[in-house]
Amino acid sequence: MLRIEVVEATRDRTTLLLEGDLVGPWVAVLERTWREALARSTTVRLDLTGVGYIGRKGLDLIRRLADQRLAIVNCQPFVALQLRGSP
Repeated sequence: MLRIEVVEATRDRTTLLLEGDLVGPWVAVLERTWREALARSTTVRLDLTGVGYIGRKGLDLIRRLADQRLAIVNCQPFVALQLRGSP
C-alpha cells in the first residue's frame, strides 16, 4: 500500500509525500499523480521519507522520471541504496 499526499503545490514546484511501499499497482498510480502534478508545476519533488521499499517497476519509473523534471528528497538509507543500485 502507498499513500501519496500533495504537501506543496505552486506553479514552480509540487511536492508529493509518499508513505508505504512503491510496488504493484501503486507504480501506475504514482506515474499518473506525477503527470497531473507536472501539468500544474514546473518541477515535481518526491519526498520519500515514509517509503520503506521500492519494487523493480517502481525503481524503473523513478529512474525514468528523474530525467523529466523530477527531484527526490528525504530518502531512508535503504531506499537511497535501492535508487543508487544498478539499473
